[in-house]
Amino acid sequence: MGDGADVMVIDRGETATYEYVVIGGDTGTAIADWLTDAGYPLPADYAAALAPYVEDEWFFFAAKVKPAADSGVLAPIELHLPPAQPATFEIPLAIATHSMKPDAELRLTTYFLGGGPVLPQNYAAQAVDDDELVALSETETNYAELEAAVLASDPEGAWVIDFSNPLYAGGLAEAYDQGTWAGRIDPETASRVWLEDFGARAGLDGLHLTRLRTALKPAQIRDLTLRAASGPPVDAVHAVEYDPDAGQACQIDRTGRLPQLLLLVPVLAWIRRRPRR
Repeated sequence: MGDGADVMVIDRGETATYEYVVIGGDTGTAIADWLTDAGYPLPADYAAALAPYVEDEWFFFAAKVKPAADSGVLAPIELHLPPAQPATFEIPLAIATHSMKPDAELRLTTYFLGGGPVLPQNYAAQAVDDDELVALSETETNYAELEAAVLASDPEGAWVIDFSNPLYAGGLAEAYDQGTWAGRIDPETASRVWLEDFGARAGLDGLHLTRLRTALKPAQIRDLTLRAASGPPVDAVHAVEYDPDAGQACQIDRTGRLPQLLLLVPVLAWIRRRPRR
């Protein structure tokens, strides 16, 4: 109990490395006090930060690493929610500003898997224009500069559409192999077994994968809302020619790392709950 208000414990449990709770409450102070007393300490200003979500009747998920957990890479946390249309889904990024220094930058890579492309509703988003891609040498291009220009294109923040295509399980496995070959993926910490297991559970064939990346300053961070989108495919591999004399091909692989399907930047994630009756 905090501030004389009620807190409801909806669920609690543990995995091999985490303990977690799902709670709701009447006020941000009540939830912050309860979590702190239960061993999920929060900064002092989180109570006020939670208040808008409490007013909209969200549930709160909190997890902590067990003291006796083995050292090493932690397993991803998966939150399973009922299917929803993009317009009804909201990702509460704004709370991350309470964990950031004023001059810090929040860099995010998100993966959306659905029946079609998904883009931000309340942020600008665009792909790098291949027509502007130039080979500077046999191994370098101006891709980084073009990407930075997209991210700086809107003072309110923008996202790069890094990939947008139909997906199939074999394609994801192929991306893993390419990433391993290029040295971006360490098989010791990113197992293909996990990827194959995820592909079997998610039923990837026939779905569409959209990968979006951004770099946001604290003043640009707000809760992310989504929309169903349409448009031409965006590939993750770009090719240009470098021809100082006889001509050389320069191919830049932008597949990046394989997905961490849910990025939990703050300790808390939120699930909108139905109004209590």
